[in-house]
Amino acid sequence: MEIPYTVNARPDTGLYNAKVGIWLFLASEVMLFGGLFSSYVFLRIGADFPWPFHELKVKPGFINTLVLIASSVSVVAAWAAVKARRYGWFQFNMIFTLCCALGFMGIKGYEYFHKFQHYSFEFTDGSVINGHPIHADEKNHGDRIVFGEVKSIVIDLRNSNLEFLEQRREKKGELPYAMPASGDLKFKSPSGKEVVLSKGWLKAQKRKWLDAAGELSRTVTAYEIEKAANKGNDEALAAINAKLDEANKVAIEKAKAEDLTQSLKLDVVGEPLLFLVKESNVAKYGQAELSFKDSTVLQGKLETDAIEFNADLIDLRKNKDAEKALVWKYYPDLKDDFLRHRDEKSEEFKKKYPKRAGTADADPDNLRESLRFEFEVALPEEHAHKLLHDHSMAVSLPRSEKRFYSNFTPALSPYYAIYFLMTGLHGLHVIGGAIVLGWFLITGKKMYRENPEHLANRVEVGGLFWHFVDLVWIFLFPLYYLM
Repeated sequence: MEIPYTVNARPDTGLYNAKVGIWLFLASEVMLFGGLFSSYVFLRIGADFPWPFHELKVKPGFINTLVLIASSVSVVAAWAAVKARRYGWFQFNMIFTLCCALGFMGIKGYEYFHKFQHYSFEFTDGSVINGHPIHADEKNHGDRIVFGEVKSIVIDLRNSNLEFLEQRREKKGELPYAMPASGDLKFKSPSGKEVVLSKGWLKAQKRKWLDAAGELSRTVTAYEIEKAANKGNDEALAAINAKLDEANKVAIEKAKAEDLTQSLKLDVVGEPLLFLVKESNVAKYGQAELSFKDSTVLQGKLETDAIEFNADLIDLRKNKDAEKALVWKYYPDLKDDFLRHRDEKSEEFKKKYPKRAGTADADPDNLRESLRFEFEVALPEEHAHKLLHDHSMAVSLPRSEKRFYSNFTPALSPYYAIYFLMTGLHGLHVIGGAIVLGWFLITGKKMYRENPEHLANRVEVGGLFWHFVDLVWIFLFPLYYLM
C-alpha cells in the first residue's frame, strides 16, 4: 500500500504530508524555546545579584554563527541540486553541511571545556575572583584539603567503602604537591593483630560482624516469637526475651574478641599518612579530625585547607565598600590599578551618558564597567599572563573566608544554569538534525533513482528543521554573547 501525498500536495493544505508535519513540529519547538527565552528575560529582570555580562568570549560564538549560516546555505543548495537532478552536487553540499555541524559542536565543546576549567571564588564579604586552581597533577586539583600525620583511622563497618584510601599520598616536596601512594597499608587492630587494609579485608570484616550480630536472629526464630505471641503465653515470651538478651551478650562478646565492632579503630603501622582530600567527599573536618561522607574518620592534623588559586579577574559589584574588600589582602599590589580603572570607567560613563550620570539609572551600567577588573584588559599583557599561569603568583585562599566556590557550571548562578540548558538543548538539536541529514546522504542514492522528488521533499523537510536550528542560534548569540 502506497502512502498518499508523500510527493504530491494535499488538496486541502496545498502541502505534502511531511511538510505539514514539520511545520506542526516546528510550532511546538517555537513554544519550547519561546518559553526558555522568556525565562531568561524574567530571570535577568528580577535578578537580585549582579548579572553576569560579557563573560562569554564573542569570537567563538561569532565563528559558530558564521558556521551555521554557511550550513543553512549549503542545505538549500543540496535541495536545489536534487531538484536540478545533480546528485553529485547534492552529495558535496550535504557533506559540507555535516562538516559545519561537526565544526559547530567542536567549538561549543571547546567553550564548555574552558568553562569547566574556570573557577569562581566568592569571599565572605561578597568580593569575587575568577581564575584557575593549581593542579598538583592530573588527578589532584587545588580544591583539596591536606590532612597529614594520620596515625589512626576509624572505619564504620556499615558504611565505609575504602574509597578514602585512593586519596592517600606519600609526602614528597612542598604542599600542596604530592605524589600518588603505592603499596599495601598496614594497620594494627585493637587486639594487637597486624592487618593489611584492602576492600577484600573490609568485606570480610563486614561479613563477620554481620554474622556475629546475626547470632541473635539464628538463636530465636521469628516463628517462635509469633507462636508465643499468638497464644498469649507471657511466660514463653519472657523466656524468649531472656534468651534474646543472652544471645545478644554472647554476640557482642564474640565480636569484641575478634575486633568485630561496628566502629573499628585501626592504628597505622609505620610512618604517619598524608591525604589530599577532595572537599566534596568530606562531611566535616577540624584541626585534629576529618570525617568522610561514608563515616570513615581520620585522626591526625590539618595541614592546610587553602585553595591555591591563580586569578584573572576581580569583581567587586557585591561589595559595599570596594576599597576595603577582602581580596586586597591577597592582591595588595593591584589595588591602585583597580581604583584607577574604576575612576576611568566612571568618567567614561559620565561623558557617554551625561543625563544619566548621578541618577539611579546610572548604577547598573556604571558598576558593571567600573567594578569588574579583568587583568587581561586592564593590565600589561605580560603581567596578566603571569598572574594567571605562574604558580609562584598563586594565592592561598583559606576556606574560612569562602562563601561560595565553583567552576563555571549550572551550580554557579541562574545565568549559567539557563545558559547550559539552552545551548545544550540547541546542541542536541544540531546533533539530531545532522543525524537525519546524514541518513539522507547515506541512503539517498536508492531514493533518488526511484523517485528524485521524494528525496527532494525529504531534504526540504530536513532543511526546514536545520533553518530553525540556525534561527535559534541567531537569538542565542546576541542574548548571551553581546548583551
